[in-house]
Amino acid sequence: MDNISYAKLNNLRISPRKVMLVASALRNKSYLSAKRILKFADKKAALPLLKLLESAYVNGKNKGFKESAVYVKEVLVGPGATLKRGRFVSRGGHHKILKRTANITIKLEKKEEGGKNGE
Repeated sequence: MDNISYAKLNNLRISPRKVMLVASALRNKSYLSAKRILKFADKKAALPLLKLLESAYVNGKNKGFKESAVYVKEVLVGPGATLKRGRFVSRGGHHKILKRTANITIKLEKKEEGGKNGE
């Protein structure tokens, strides 16, 4: 467990489905290439994911991680709390509007010497 660091973000006000589009591009990439992908991604979820990735790296830096020897082991995206809103419609009706949030966890792992981890 000493060679793994992680960071969590709860209740990000973006739908988990939209966050997964960006998060799937990061899995099993090196830290530097994942950072590069997020800097140039044209999605709203890219900036919070970039901040979370950097936070996970800084948490690992306290354990002696080096930028070039770290890869993204896991990116977990799940549903958070849902805000329930509504819109009034004709004949006294009401349509639900669900404003979804996402919980994200990023785990980084140190590459092993001579192993096949990362890129």
